[in-house]
Amino acid sequence: MNTTLSPLALQQKIRQGEIIESLILNNDSLIGVRLAGAVFIDVVFDRVVFSQHHLDDCMFDRCRLDQGDFHLGTLTRCRFNHCSLDRALFTGCRLENNLFNHCSLQGSRWREASLTGCHLLQSDLKQAFFDRTALNTVTLFKTPLPQGMLQDCQVTLCTIFDLSLRSTRFTGNRFERCVFFNCDHRGNDYREQQFISCQFNDSRMDGVDFSRSILTQSSFSGASLKGACLEGIQGDRALFIGSDLQDAACRNSRFNQGQFIRAQLQRADFSHSTLVQCLFHHASLNCSRLFACDLTYADFSRADLGECDLREAIFKRTLLHRANQRQAAFSQRQGLVEQDDALYAAEQWSEKT
Repeated sequence: MNTTLSPLALQQKIRQGEIIESLILNNDSLIGVRLAGAVFIDVVFDRVVFSQHHLDDCMFDRCRLDQGDFHLGTLTRCRFNHCSLDRALFTGCRLENNLFNHCSLQGSRWREASLTGCHLLQSDLKQAFFDRTALNTVTLFKTPLPQGMLQDCQVTLCTIFDLSLRSTRFTGNRFERCVFFNCDHRGNDYREQQFISCQFNDSRMDGVDFSRSILTQSSFSGASLKGACLEGIQGDRALFIGSDLQDAACRNSRFNQGQFIRAQLQRADFSHSTLVQCLFHHASLNCSRLFACDLTYADFSRADLGECDLREAIFKRTLLHRANQRQAAFSQRQGLVEQDDALYAAEQWSEKT
């Protein structure tokens, strides 16, 4: 590789739109050089401090930027393709509309950084550490974070595709309007975190711990949450349509106006939870516990309540239309509506036609 290019010659090449190729550059090579619009191919950056440079509309192809220092820097519309940025430092860095494609970012540090409109595609974030970082409209596609960590981050409108998050640590984060598509969360610890209006549809979430978390208006439709812990959560208007919550611990939680239509809730424990106006149409609640729950205006039409524990539950206009109640335990039945007359008439008419 040629290492003799002076800062003046490098600047001239950039100004003329020439490709900077097959060089080894260090901090001395970049003194006074404006890098905006530069194209680098097969270039090795030897521990360069990029925070002194405004990287705007730059392209890095097959470059090595290991241990690069982007501390307090600004990266705008830059493209990193098949690059290595292992152990790079992004503390306090502002990144807007950047692309990292097939890049290695192992051990990178993102403390108090800001990422907006960035895309990390089929890259590697092994042991990466995100601390008090804001991620807004960021896409992660097949970009695993094994042994990585997100701590006290604000994550908004992000899309996360095809990731296993089983060995990624999460603590103190707030996720809002994020989509997790085809992700593996099994056994993860999401305690005391916020997931507002997020989507976990069809996700693998067996054994996940959401205790004391906020899940307001989030959707878990079709997700598998066998043995999950949802104790002490705030889950108003959350959707569990077709979800599998067998053996889940959901005690002392709030699920008001939630939907559990066609959910598998066998042996789930909702004791002392509030389930006001929840829909359990066609749900399977065999051997589940609804002990001392507030079931005001809840609808169990055509649900299977076989051997369900409903003792000390609060009923008010609680609908059990065509529900299976075989061996279900009740302390009292005041407030129960055994049949919706209008719905029954409609069903009878439908059967005749």
